[in-house]
Amino acid sequence: MPKSFLLLCFALVSTFAFAQKTISLKGKVLDANTKLPIESATVYLSSVKDSAVVDYTITNKLGGFDFRIKKINQPVFLKVSYISYGESKIQLPSVTEDKDFGNIELKEAVNSLDEVVIKNETPPIRIKKDTLEFNASSFKLRPDANVETLLKQLPGVEIDAEGKITVNGKEVNQILVNGKPFFDKDGKIALQNLPSDIINKVQVTDTKTKKEEITGQAASSNNASINLTIDEDKNKGFFGKFMAGGGTDERYESSALVNYFKNKRKISVLASSNNINATGFSMDEIYDNMSGSRNNSFYSSSDGSFGLNGMRFGGNKGITHSNLIGINYSDEPFKEFSTAASYFFAGADTTNKNKTNQINFLPDGNFTTNSESDSKEDKYSHNLNMELEYKIDSTASFVIVPKFAKSNSQSASNSFEESLDESNQLLNESTSFVTNENDRQSFNNRIDFNKAFKRKKRNISAAFENENTKTEIKNLTNSSTIFYQGSNPDDIRNQIKNTRNITDKYTTELQYTEPIGDSITINVAATIENERNAEDRKAFDFDLGSGTYTIANDFLTNYLTSTRNTITPTAGLSIEKRLTVYI
Repeated sequence: MPKSFLLLCFALVSTFAFAQKTISLKGKVLDANTKLPIESATVYLSSVKDSAVVDYTITNKLGGFDFRIKKINQPVFLKVSYISYGESKIQLPSVTEDKDFGNIELKEAVNSLDEVVIKNETPPIRIKKDTLEFNASSFKLRPDANVETLLKQLPGVEIDAEGKITVNGKEVNQILVNGKPFFDKDGKIALQNLPSDIINKVQVTDTKTKKEEITGQAASSNNASINLTIDEDKNKGFFGKFMAGGGTDERYESSALVNYFKNKRKISVLASSNNINATGFSMDEIYDNMSGSRNNSFYSSSDGSFGLNGMRFGGNKGITHSNLIGINYSDEPFKEFSTAASYFFAGADTTNKNKTNQINFLPDGNFTTNSESDSKEDKYSHNLNMELEYKIDSTASFVIVPKFAKSNSQSASNSFEESLDESNQLLNESTSFVTNENDRQSFNNRIDFNKAFKRKKRNISAAFENENTKTEIKNLTNSSTIFYQGSNPDDIRNQIKNTRNITDKYTTELQYTEPIGDSITINVAATIENERNAEDRKAFDFDLGSGTYTIANDFLTNYLTSTRNTITPTAGLSIEKRLTVYI
């Protein structure tokens, strides 16, 4: 009998056996008065013994639900809840076979408010307008669990090996604590360091711009935001974590994170120091929270190194001593004015000595290569990010987001290499002394103004953004390669190169939205951009007579500049119409 046929039979039997173990619980949730289906009602199973959530689902547009679960040999409750409706609760001694509950009717609460919450009966998940909200206490965790562990328990939430979070397929690009950044809006330090028992709700919404928040428009991005709300009685005090360790050869590692919360004021400090080629914190914490911008800040790689403002730190190349410190502050000093700021410093020095002896086996003769190298590298970087928001009133806001960054890298290396043939005769030899210095400064600032008018969907917005970057690179190369056999010419270089790159970009955006009727809006906008780039590189060869680098090298010298001015007017028509069909 063919193996493929046996495998097919085995797969069919396994699938059938699995299907037999799966129980289906289904039904339909209706309004008791109108008999119309209720969409997005929460239907869940909880243990009678300890109220732990076993499984849950949400009703579809027709009010239907269908659980596909394994057998449960213990008493459970089937609970159905919806905002402004009373709860329905059905006790089941066990769940060992399929069951159709038919129509489950919910009665509207007599004193209907935006939300009715019954103590100890809050459903594990509910949808309020455009917000998906998880009740943290409904999910059982270890006493020492962090917020990341809590998220992993929430259905629809996935966290991959690189720390990327998705909720129902949407990537999370913003994480807030009580509506405010914790280090940075796209950060995960809160997830890995805040204890889960202080969290009250996990709220998931589509990520909106400031304009969309003010005007109430639907989110235009395909990303999601997570807001962690903290119980009022737990949103105060000190907490944190510390780690330190040592080993042979004077190796050590240490890190600390300290937080102080007092209502809307949050102050956090993280620090790390080690000489084992580590960052001191996971790359999720550093990359996503201390950078302030993915474009010019941290990035990690498979070799364990990380980068900041175009520089590499670590990477298991030699011995790296690194120091990190970060400070985060957020507060509302007075009504309608909120502030958030973070500063981060990273410094590292690396020394590396290498010696290699290599034999190369070739059909036409073997040869040996001997090499030695000695290098040292020193780097540091500063990043300062701020966000200031003033809500003029409930319809208008003014936001300023400045970002400053400065980094410097200096390196020097000496190397020697020689190649010998089978008779131990020199083929070639080379010596090299190279120094590099890279200094980079950048300033980015964005100013946003958004205003919504009394008429729904009528609004105006204006924004101005500047990006200014200056990079200076100094390079010295003193090398010689001598060929003792063959006709290749010797290669001798002794030169310096000084390069300056400057980028200045300014962008102005204006937009006005006017509603026509209830479902049609007209958008008129204009974007004005001015960008200038310049690269000035000067190279000089060494002058033996004067002992200075004064001989201009025209082949390596260049000056490039470009200017771009664009005006982009746009106009559009959007139609929003909700169509509900009941069958």
